[in-house]
Amino acid sequence: MALRFPDMVAETSVTTGTNDMELAGAVAGFRAYSDVLSDGDTVPYAISYGDEFETGLGTWNETTGRLERTTVFQSSNNNNKVSFSSGTKKVIVGPLGRHINPGLASKSADYTVVAADFGAVIAVDASGAARTVTLPPAATAGAGFRIVVKKTDGSFNTVTIVADGSETIDGAATFVLRLPNQSVTLICDSTKWYVLDEAGTEYRGSNGNGSYVRYASGVQKCWGTITFTGGDTATVSATWNYPAPFSAAPFSTFRSTAAPAAGARERSYWGNAPGTSSSLFAMSMNANFPSGFSETAVCSAEGVWF
Repeated sequence: MALRFPDMVAETSVTTGTNDMELAGAVAGFRAYSDVLSDGDTVPYAISYGDEFETGLGTWNETTGRLERTTVFQSSNNNNKVSFSSGTKKVIVGPLGRHINPGLASKSADYTVVAADFGAVIAVDASGAARTVTLPPAATAGAGFRIVVKKTDGSFNTVTIVADGSETIDGAATFVLRLPNQSVTLICDSTKWYVLDEAGTEYRGSNGNGSYVRYASGVQKCWGTITFTGGDTATVSATWNYPAPFSAAPFSTFRSTAAPAAGARERSYWGNAPGTSSSLFAMSMNANFPSGFSETAVCSAEGVWF
């Protein structure tokens, strides 16, 4: 059972009311549903009769020879199931307009993808908490099922995309969106999922402590300035609070913006062991720094943020 898009499939039906469509044979020049579908397969359908119409997602029942009207997309009955009048209808397999321009579905809670989401953008707001998007079984989705999942909020709360059971996404059980406005396009081959494209894989920010860039890979780089002040001692120190925290102590360093004096004023530099939120830097000289000493240095740090 899978979502299918077979070409040139159309049959007639004399079914009335809101019943599932009992199919009566292929339209001239077209194939029958039974020629191309297996029991439980789903297909986009369109039914028309006079001014009555209905489009949706149907499930083929091989035993009864009926197309079950599983999900209605649009119809002449305010997008509900149509109670069809007596007469011969055409029951055609899509694709429908929504598969050419599928649109956007906004979610603010955990969500399970369904067959009707084929081609859609699932826009997830994770501002309130981390969210999970669960993919359908690959066999149900079928080869060619494509979907975009986009994180739409400005937080660093995660949106975790989970494959069904032991199935994988590019070899992994999950794919995680971590950055604001990050997105991924996935496609199914009926046994597993592949990443076709990623967007928004880096995020840049700044504040009073400097600037930073976070990458979807987990790498983070920070840079900024600090000012050493003091005097009448051989060592001065300054603490740099990173513009964004790291998850483990990064490599950090600094460089004075002024050239060191020669001879008795020659300097050496070192930085104490950095922490996850700040680094304490120290600068020494083989003589005391002059009273009222003040000097700016540029600093940087590189490590991981998750």
